[in-house]
Amino acid sequence: MIELNDGFDEELIAILGMPDSGLYYPSGLTPRRGLRRLLPNHFLDLSAWKSIRHWPGNLGLKVDNNVGEAVRGIIQIIKNNLYAVANNHFVHLSLTAGRDSRMLLACAREILDKINFFTFVNDKQTVDSHLAGILAKKFNLKHRFLRSEYASETEKEDWLYRIGHCVSGRIWLIHPTLRHLDRNRALLPGMAGEVGRAHPLRRGRAVSISHLDATKILNGLRLPACGKILKTTEEWFSEISDFPRALILDLAYIEQRLGCWAGPQMYGNDHRTVCHLWPLLHRKIFESMLKLPFEYRQEGQLSEDILALEWPQLLNYPFNDFSGPLKYVKGAGRYTRSIKKIALKKLKGIFS
Repeated sequence: MIELNDGFDEELIAILGMPDSGLYYPSGLTPRRGLRRLLPNHFLDLSAWKSIRHWPGNLGLKVDNNVGEAVRGIIQIIKNNLYAVANNHFVHLSLTAGRDSRMLLACAREILDKINFFTFVNDKQTVDSHLAGILAKKFNLKHRFLRSEYASETEKEDWLYRIGHCVSGRIWLIHPTLRHLDRNRALLPGMAGEVGRAHPLRRGRAVSISHLDATKILNGLRLPACGKILKTTEEWFSEISDFPRALILDLAYIEQRLGCWAGPQMYGNDHRTVCHLWPLLHRKIFESMLKLPFEYRQEGQLSEDILALEWPQLLNYPFNDFSGPLKYVKGAGRYTRSIKKIALKKLKGIFS
């Protein structure tokens, strides 16, 4: 709700260091005084002018050990989404070294004639450009490398305006790269697959699952736990504090990360292609993913099972790692850098 003459909340903007920090506004906050975002899984009760949670409700999301049926159901929905768009438009899909883009590739096997793949590149070879090139050549995919094009100050300000000044990050800097895509094709990103992989919030990297509160959620999201940010997150947390702890962390990722960071970005690119849709963003897919056994999700088994059923040959190539001789060259380089970091830390300790 925005009132006449309400302006920017400079204090909140400063706490988050926007836009240069690459952070975002959680828990429905925006940089405008009096204006709130309606979070995913909520609706606006117009009679009370209040946000009401409608999902997951009493669903429970109990673990379903019938993994095979769940995987086949997820595959079918992904295919339905892909095919529905491809029946009306030619399509752009990104191709990276990650699991999500390869899941979409596997599910799109029967409509490859409608798809052009692309990969962002810069001056240095990355694991994305390395594996994308190998996959494109091996499976004869229509693919191109898009060299990152950086936005001018005017273009950055225009992008921020279109997304309500709510997020920034790398896409803010390189969004002009998308102008090289065919505007008459649909863009279908692989966002949201991490729901099926037990996102780092659930793996305990940043949050102890035994005791949760709003501060720990914000720490896990790498956001400052103070002021309005903490207050609104405490309000959000109070709605679900009696939910299973694991489900709270999943909802934090879906509602805070996807809803407040990923979602607003779509408005920044809405004129680049004929439409911009996420095939994995589907309530039934989310329900099926959240019911999968935790260990299964944590091990990333979902993507491997989808590939095994739809395109087994794609499993011959690693995820997020180099292949062939480069695997050992890059691995040695990472090892050397880690040793240097350890040595520098010890030296700092000696002389501090």
